[in-house]
Amino acid sequence: MRYLLILSVLLFGCSKEEAFIRKPYQLRTAVLTAGYGQGTLLWIKEINLSKEIILDINVDYSYESTSNNKIYNIDIEKLSDTTDVKVIFTFDCEPGNVETDLKPDYFDIKKEVLINFYKDKRTVINVEASSFSNCNPIMVVYYE
Repeated sequence: MRYLLILSVLLFGCSKEEAFIRKPYQLRTAVLTAGYGQGTLLWIKEINLSKEIILDINVDYSYESTSNNKIYNIDIEKLSDTTDVKVIFTFDCEPGNVETDLKPDYFDIKKEVLINFYKDKRTVINVEASSFSNCNPIMVVYYE
């Protein structure tokens, strides 16, 4: 009887929000290098969503940077709108036309893109260097 009482207090003591886990709004980044690992390298330093949410990224300066390919749960309550969200990426870059030392030659390159957040879809931003030798990122948005 005592166990039943404790169990019922635990079950009914949780708020409704805690009892129902909702699928979070998610943003996934995927950064590809130009030149198949020997070309331009881009490293994401910061992701700024409409100047309302800022994701500072601990940069991993390597070929297979884990900081470039991540999934972020976004608290959309901090955003004023979920459509046409202006996302500003800040990158460091090493162009492929120099000897690769895994140290960026260019810093704080900014590129922006508009995205939407949908309740049942993950927002994906693919980032790729536009060529083997420059630090101009190309960004493609899709939803999965």
